[in-house]
Amino acid sequence: MKAEQYYTDDDRPSRESRNRMWAVISRSTGQSRILFAVQDSRSFFAGMAAAVLLLLSGTGIYFLANQFVESRQPNEVRFDDAYRSAIKEFEDVLPSPVQVTSVETNGGRLQSRIQQLALIDDAITELRVGIDQMDVSPLKRSRLRQLYSMKLLVLQDIIQQGDTEL
Repeated sequence: MKAEQYYTDDDRPSRESRNRMWAVISRSTGQSRILFAVQDSRSFFAGMAAAVLLLLSGTGIYFLANQFVESRQPNEVRFDDAYRSAIKEFEDVLPSPVQVTSVETNGGRLQSRIQQLALIDDAITELRVGIDQMDVSPLKRSRLRQLYSMKLLVLQDIIQQGDTEL
């Protein structure tokens, strides 16, 4: 079967009549050629608002859970974290040890202070490996606080002696 056998050229609609026919069909169905129709914009904005609300509520839940976990930690663990963050910020003020070691002043005093810092860091690392995150052994925690105190004193001495420029 061939379409030419059933329809003649006169039976087929012209391009103009096809365009008019489709224009009438699209008007009757309510569809327009606008890229972003009004009825679609409401659902789009509702979806965007829902996405923002989900993002904000997810962030809030994360921070609440994080705060809950931190509040459940013993005071010793929180003090330990406070010491570590204070020392880290204090060390950030100083130039890096690579830059400091190149300057030899006062008979190598700076060099010995840097070696002391390295030894204290090694001792802190070794003790922290032996301490579980929830271990509240008073002896271990006391030793760890002593090491942190020693490290702060050495850093303070480096700054006070003027061995390095800030």
